Amino acid sequence: MSTLPTGDTTGDTTGGADGGGTAGETVEVVLHGELDLAAYEHAERRVEQAERGSPGLLVIDLSRLTFMDSSGVRLVLLAHDRARAAGRRLAVRLGVSPAQRVFDSLGLIDKLDVLPVTDATTEQPPEAVDGPSGTPT
Repeated sequence: MSTLPTGDTTGDTTGGADGGGTAGETVEVVLHGELDLAAYEHAERRVEQAERGSPGLLVIDLSRLTFMDSSGVRLVLLAHDRARAAGRRLAVRLGVSPAQRVFDSLGLIDKLDVLPVTDATTEQPPEAVDGPSGTPT
């Protein structure tokens, strides 16, 4: 059974994931739950929404995932290609998670900009964000 990944999209005060971003802005997409084939489209929409703002740096935080398969790798690599083509940066947060193990086993850790998990990124949001199916994570 798959739980659709939910996420938070955060940015600085110059915009966010609504298309009002600037080249110096950082936007972070935080995914929770499971990221597999069944959840891929939802996660992809979250990342594409953040990309519409053309942030200078897009961070995809996978550190809160409880499960990730090759769909998560696809999500990151395609976003990485789009960022490079647009002259933007993409980074990931992996932490000690299923995502970290997948990226490490594929030898991708050295090929991506991997940011450490900080105290701010390990705090749980005040309330759970429901996925499109209404399933809380």
